[in-house]
Amino acid sequence: MVRDRRIPVGMTDTTDITNFTTAHKLWNYSSGPLTEANLVDVTVYDYTTNKLDQLRPPYQDLADEAVDKTVKYGWFIQLDETNHEGEKVLASPRVFNGVAYFSTYQPTAHSEGDDPCAGVLGPSRLYAIDAFTGKAAFNLDTTNDTVDEVVIGRPDRSYEIGRGIASEPIVKVDRGGNISVLVGRGGGFFSSANNPDVNLGKMNPLEPVYWMQW
Repeated sequence: MVRDRRIPVGMTDTTDITNFTTAHKLWNYSSGPLTEANLVDVTVYDYTTNKLDQLRPPYQDLADEAVDKTVKYGWFIQLDETNHEGEKVLASPRVFNGVAYFSTYQPTAHSEGDDPCAGVLGPSRLYAIDAFTGKAAFNLDTTNDTVDEVVIGRPDRSYEIGRGIASEPIVKVDRGGNISVLVGRGGGFFSSANNPDVNLGKMNPLEPVYWMQW
């Protein structure tokens, strides 16, 4: 099915990558001059009550009846989760098979007594987000699951992949249709294919995927 083209963007002030105070954002929107007023804030969106995944463009903010429902052309997520202070996007995202992949970096401040000549590398993360709704695309955090239920919530949007500034994600599909992502960071590459905790699903390897089609 051909779907409308959308543009994934990481909103970050790259002039100061050590900024710990600014809450940076992930955007996904239709092409055109837009502001956050034209997008749905899905940072802590209640998908159970408001079925955003059942909507298609134009998006609607069901939580605010006063909003003009004809001007919702995408979503955004604030990177303000607890213990993610200063997290930012420093590389281009990738969209594949309906999933937007972002890599992020969270700088870490030097502590008193640290060797000033030694680098202090903060955590890098991989985000895998449903490109149309902003929901977590996979179960990347099993700690919030229960014995009887797999819980897909806000923590499942990202997975810590190591330390140091992360490169843009590289998507791979093997001959069996298994999808994996490579991200460069301090110490080499992270590969989801080598990590059993990161299952990014699979696709029919004979199904054509075009650059204009998600």
